[in-house]
Amino acid sequence: MGDDSEGRESSEGRFAVAFPSGVRRVRNATAAQVTDRFLDVVVILEAHHGELVVRMPGWEAVFLGAGEEKAVYCLRDPQDRVVAVELIDERGYLGGRLVDGRYHAELRVPGVILDADEELAGPFALRCTGLVKVREFVHGYEWSRFCFDPRRPSVLDRVLTAWLRLRLGTAMDGYRARYDDVHERNVLFELRPARAHGVLVLVRDLSGRWRWARVGLRPLDLR
Repeated sequence: MGDDSEGRESSEGRFAVAFPSGVRRVRNATAAQVTDRFLDVVVILEAHHGELVVRMPGWEAVFLGAGEEKAVYCLRDPQDRVVAVELIDERGYLGGRLVDGRYHAELRVPGVILDADEELAGPFALRCTGLVKVREFVHGYEWSRFCFDPRRPSVLDRVLTAWLRLRLGTAMDGYRARYDDVHERNVLFELRPARAHGVLVLVRDLSGRWRWARVGLRPLDLR
């Protein structure tokens, strides 16, 4: 499962994510910004037919993807700060997690408990049992396919994917040697600020802006 959408808190740390209200330029919420008041909004989230409903003005959520254990959403606050929200299906949860990132909170959220006849979005028969984890959002694309321009597929996607796999293959092999269940959907090509560590690429984002970015790997759901 990947945060397959377009952080760090800085002037160059903003990136574009498509929400129901349109494309927004957002940034990752820092630990200090995920306050009790922020988490009070998470506690009143509701899940309906695959959507995460936020009943607070200025807040919204968008579905990112699902695996065998969880569904993941991006949650935005009125200041355009985002976190990833994991809705866990504890019936088969094996502890997959973002192994090198920050988790802000683990909560029980009554509004996301689903009845037996309702499932979360995604290819698996997921039913959230109320356990919700709030973590940093990872901006990037799955190992299976890097996007030069997420608004439209092109031959450059295949070229960049092959080149980045070549450059970052050693790191991927390291994850495969250390963790179980490593596959193309739970390790991301992370897009980082141009001054960060990684492979330098020129890309466009969902708002159409050109940007130089560094690409590295981030494992999302390993155990």
